[in-house]
Amino acid sequence: EGEKDRLAVAQLNLPNTYVVSLPDGAAQRVEGCASKLNKCMLGEDGKLKPCVANFAKVICMSDGDTAGLAMRDALVAFLERDYAWTVEYPPETKDANDVLIRHGADRLREVIDNAQPAGDDGSLPWLEYVASMPKMDPLPCGIPFLDKHFRPVRPSFIVVGGQAGAGKSTVLQAIAFNLAWANCLKVSLFHAEGDPGIVTKRMRLFWKGKRNPDHLREDHEQRERDEWIAATFRGMSPPIGGMPYFERLLLSIERQAKLGSSIVVVDPWNQIINSTPKGMNKTDHIGDCIRRLKLVAERHRLILIVGHHVTKQGDLYRPPNGYELEGSAHWMNAADHLLMVWKPKVTANRVRLEVVKSKDHATMGQPGHAWCGLPDGSFGLEARPVPDSQKGKPWEPGTEEPSKGDAKGSNPTMPHSGQAPPSHDLNAAAF
Repeated sequence: EGEKDRLAVAQLNLPNTYVVSLPDGAAQRVEGCASKLNKCMLGEDGKLKPCVANFAKVICMSDGDTAGLAMRDALVAFLERDYAWTVEYPPETKDANDVLIRHGADRLREVIDNAQPAGDDGSLPWLEYVASMPKMDPLPCGIPFLDKHFRPVRPSFIVVGGQAGAGKSTVLQAIAFNLAWANCLKVSLFHAEGDPGIVTKRMRLFWKGKRNPDHLREDHEQRERDEWIAATFRGMSPPIGGMPYFERLLLSIERQAKLGSSIVVVDPWNQIINSTPKGMNKTDHIGDCIRRLKLVAERHRLILIVGHHVTKQGDLYRPPNGYELEGSAHWMNAADHLLMVWKPKVTANRVRLEVVKSKDHATMGQPGHAWCGLPDGSFGLEARPVPDSQKGKPWEPGTEEPSKGDAKGSNPTMPHSGQAPPSHDLNAAAF
């Protein structure tokens, strides 16, 4: 893909081998790479130039990042699949020069010798295939009342949606903080709305609730808290004066993964600049963007959490559903987990958090919902009872409106006919 990588391979003096690099490297998208390949590899007659066609095979050694994979896919599509070969780099390397510097010439030669035709379908006997895949053990979410409904795996694509002002960013941050704490993971945040100082304050309150419920008085405790924040969280932003374009976001996520982050938060999605290409409708374009985000997450085993809002036409007086997320049904269809946040009373410290979708109910949790709010003196989520105003609503099965003799609504949640009464323990009864 680049001149340094070409020189790295040329140093091997491989017999009967001709090494070239793509001028100015790869483009960000497959279409751009295909255009470059057309100019570089086709003659005026529309056929492969002899300097390419006379060889038995073409080995594509693109970079392992998003642009490099776009180049690889374009080359495979450009050539016959059995004619185009691809390589697999050792861990922690992304191109030929990396392999040469870190592992030496013999390892780089081994990478080339082990190249495989792109036409190979990669099929294996089923048990061998399963054994070759990384384990996807569910992780505790760190929120007790939510744990049986929300247990993400690595990789995961998680969407947290809701109406403007419903508290979805607050819920999203609480989920990310708890996942990081419960599983000792690092988090990178793209926070595009609001004062980042508020997020820092929430991090400090979260630590206080986990480690020391009393007021922090000792200097060493404050240092320990801030050291945890520094070691756990990284901020993502465009270069100074730059704009948050989608292609730049993909590259930034790749970079965060290489720096050790396992959780990446993008909040909110509508702050990412992402114009629909000419000739493509918005729904298909968003679907393409989601696929590319998921490929990056899969490649680095990331938990990728995206905050997104519903359409303005949504009814404010009922919980929103996943198909009302702005722009495309792909948000609902492609998510491994979809969580929807609804706040019927703006001033109340209580939201309805619904796990609308969980890809695998047996391991990743059963869909369900809870009413929850922020605890006093710390930051996180704690279960709350169903508000009186919501009892008996169609979206609150198993509840009744308060009776005339119980105007304050102090009766516990009522079951459906034929069901056993629920527990009075909030952590058990919240769903």
